[in-house]
Order: sequence, then structure tokens, then C-alpha cells
Amino acid sequence: GLINCNFNNGLIVLGIHSGTNYKDCNLPFINIMQKIFDEYTNGKIIISTPFINFTKPEIWAFCKLNKVPLDLTYSCELGNIQPCKKCKSCKDLIKLYEIKN
Repeated sequence: GLINCNFNNGLIVLGIHSGTNYKDCNLPFINIMQKIFDEYTNGKIIISTPFINFTKPEIWAFCKLNKVPLDLTYSCELGNIQPCKKCKSCKDLIKLYEIKN
């Protein structure tokens, strides 16, 4: 059955981007997830992926230009304090800080 939704609507925004081979970072995956959310919430939750066609450096530039508080973001794949210096996401983050700051 359907989950009892005690809200009018919701938005889940994912920061996934192009240039990665992760299975959950592509439109076919997002479309499947949206169908599941639609089924269980009667379409009350929408998944948004505003950066799906951006590369990581393009996202970085957008965030800097728009004063996005990057210190509030988190992307360590190992669940550690970032940058952990071990996972790909943290290694990319270190490169971005060195190049773009």
C-alpha cells in the first residue's frame, strides 16, 4: 500500500553530476527512483538534479559565483571527516580547493 504522507509535497535535490561512472549518477537511475517515489507518495515528492549535465569544476564555479556555502556540503564516500584523502570524491575536493581558491 501507499505510505501515509502527512505533507503536501516535497523536493529532494541531488548534487549528482556528469563525468562519473557511479550507477546512481545518471538519468535512467533517477527516472526509476522518481517512479518509485511517485508510487509510494502519490507524486508528492519530486527528485531534482540541477547539476546532472555539469562537470565537477563547473559546479564548483557555479557555487563560487553564487556564494553557495560549500563548507556545508558533504561528499566523503567513506563517511569520514572530509577530506579523508582516500576516496575519489575527497581527492577531487582537494584538487578543486587547490585550483579554484
